[in-house]
Amino acid sequence: MHLFYVDESYDEVKFVLTAICVEDVSWRAAFEETKTFRRALKTAYGIKIRSEFHAKTFVRDCSDQISDRKLGLHERRAIFESSLRHIAVLPIVLFNVCLDVQRYGARTHQYAIERLSNRVQTMMRTTRSHAVVVFDEGKEQEIRGVVRRMTVFNPVPSAFGTWPEGGYRNIVLDRFIEDPFFKPSHASYFLQWADFAAFSLLKQETPVASTPFIQRWGYNTLFPILHPICFRPASRQDPHGIVR
Repeated sequence: MHLFYVDESYDEVKFVLTAICVEDVSWRAAFEETKTFRRALKTAYGIKIRSEFHAKTFVRDCSDQISDRKLGLHERRAIFESSLRHIAVLPIVLFNVCLDVQRYGARTHQYAIERLSNRVQTMMRTTRSHAVVVFDEGKEQEIRGVVRRMTVFNPVPSAFGTWPEGGYRNIVLDRFIEDPFFKPSHASYFLQWADFAAFSLLKQETPVASTPFIQRWGYNTLFPILHPICFRPASRQDPHGIVR
């Protein structure tokens, strides 16, 4: 069995959906490694063990009280990078979907869920495993509706132009265990890491000219830290498997 922790990051240009995938036999080791990392952050920066990391506010809001002292922008930049380096050595893989908001409009979130779900299904069939998918709280009805529909009707075009039975094949999500689960991000280290990963990809993909703060502190340059754990088979059109 594999567990997938999913979170999103977006602006008016791009929508990123990232899933951290960890096999059940590796879950405890990954969790303990993250607890050790968080203890180190507490020692070095005073960050409370139970404080929630939320990328968008963490990088800018020096008054967020995440620590027992005020953390400056330089420290936050260092912590963000060290967090990505920690994620990159965990026994996990990353699934990433990055879509153009202007192209997909109001249905961008739905399309992102569909693309992610199809890649999870393919991996689970290949590995003969099953998936438990955990989303950050919010948009439960929409997410649950999309996934439930795909367990019954999920027309998938062939990568080679056509299937023997026609242009589409109904490949339902038969490797998903139950409906998606929803959990508050403050209660899950892995959801917080999915948020950090999604944010770093978003800032890489968003035109630098529109985010001078991000360019100044170099957040747009950090996603390559995660390249070693990106699930490349998710997309043959991208060298790091990013689904577009």
